[in-house]
Amino acid sequence: MYRRPSPTARTPPEPVATPAAAATVAPATTPNPQLAAQLLQAVASRAAASTTSTAAPPNAATQSLTAPVHAITNPASFNTFLKNHRASVAFFTSATCGPCRMIEPVFERLAEEKGLKANGRGAGFAKIDIAVGLGNSLASQWNVRATPTFMFFLDGQKLDEFKGADANELKTQVPAIDTVLSKLTSFIDSVTWPSSIPHKSTEVKKTLSGVVSPYLKARFSNAVPPAKHPSATPAILIPWSQATLALSSALPVASLFPLVDLWRLAFLDPAVGTWAASAPVASNPLSIFINKATTTLQNPDSASNPRNFLLTTLRLLSNAFATSVLAQILFTSARGTIAAVLIPSLLHTDALVRTAAASLAFNVAAYLQIGRVESLRGGSGTIQEDGDWEVEMASAIVEALNREDTSEEVVHRLTASLACILRVSPAYDNQLSPLLEVLQARDVLKQKLEKGGCGEEGVTKKDVRKLVEEVANKLCP
Repeated sequence: MYRRPSPTARTPPEPVATPAAAATVAPATTPNPQLAAQLLQAVASRAAASTTSTAAPPNAATQSLTAPVHAITNPASFNTFLKNHRASVAFFTSATCGPCRMIEPVFERLAEEKGLKANGRGAGFAKIDIAVGLGNSLASQWNVRATPTFMFFLDGQKLDEFKGADANELKTQVPAIDTVLSKLTSFIDSVTWPSSIPHKSTEVKKTLSGVVSPYLKARFSNAVPPAKHPSATPAILIPWSQATLALSSALPVASLFPLVDLWRLAFLDPAVGTWAASAPVASNPLSIFINKATTTLQNPDSASNPRNFLLTTLRLLSNAFATSVLAQILFTSARGTIAAVLIPSLLHTDALVRTAAASLAFNVAAYLQIGRVESLRGGSGTIQEDGDWEVEMASAIVEALNREDTSEEVVHRLTASLACILRVSPAYDNQLSPLLEVLQARDVLKQKLEKGGCGEEGVTKKDVRKLVEEVANKLCP
């Protein structure tokens, strides 16, 4: 157990710039097979031409197993990206774009499958958030009027593009919703339904097909403007939550991930987050899934294969912080419970689980940091500080950073999370600073910049390197 050294007077940590939208990752959804096929075809046709010429050698970012997408924040970086990749795809997005969030996981999966390989073949994939850095300037330069917009390049020249809701190529997530529901239904049919559960399996399936499916399809359809998307009502959420309670009792943990994925998508609707903030604990999907995840992590059983359930639960919790009233409840009343899921997930053996955990860690830490800043500015809101919780979180993040030697994106999110926890913390002098010294946090961070510290060359992206250096030098004693 960590014992704090005797505190000494210290100078408060200097402010450090922490990324906001740049450090967050849009929550993942089940990929649209049609969109995937279309993107693959487009990328393949551009990349095929590169076999006759010498391709630029892949850099560490494109070689990363978990984050092969370049995050571009200014025109100069984009020009360099185009020069270094004969065939390339650019994804213009924004944090407030719902369709972007649904499509981004497809884009990331294609980047993993079709990105630049060690043999020099493949296409480069870039993501430009128009609200980050000089992203808006870059969007204006390329005449981007709506998000999401995909552009295809060969030898630096744009060959084609299609835009989100205006293009036939960009279908809705309706087929994906049907696929997830079909998977969940197959799990229901594969078990002997317990007689002790008040809701029969036929009733649960009727709720899913007759209540949940129509809502999700209407809510996340690109066929109508976002302003006309329906919001969830108690008439939808109450029977769905009751069905969720029944399913959580009837199905093994490994079979719950399609259900979690549907709720994860629903939590992009602010009405769902508002409802969950006051819903009864017994049938609240967040409580159900958090309790299941905690039990799974405390009693690991590889034979049950709960990885997909844990992954989707982490992504669901990340989405839950998108609604302010729910974020406040989670941070004040369920902080310790979330930590019980988050901390072991940060140290998980699966790379995608660690990535999802790092995203959740940033959302939690960013909420804390925003609350502190508002309080310092004399705002009406107050943030509940908990030095012991911050010590636990900081310790886990530093340990996760120490272990992470492959994904630059995970290092980015973890470093940003640590900065948000440390910056202007009332517990910095007496608790956090001594802890960081014991953990040698500064050395851990700087080691990520060295060869072999994160990939063969260490952290390569300039903005990530700058963040790591600032946190190490300004916030770590």
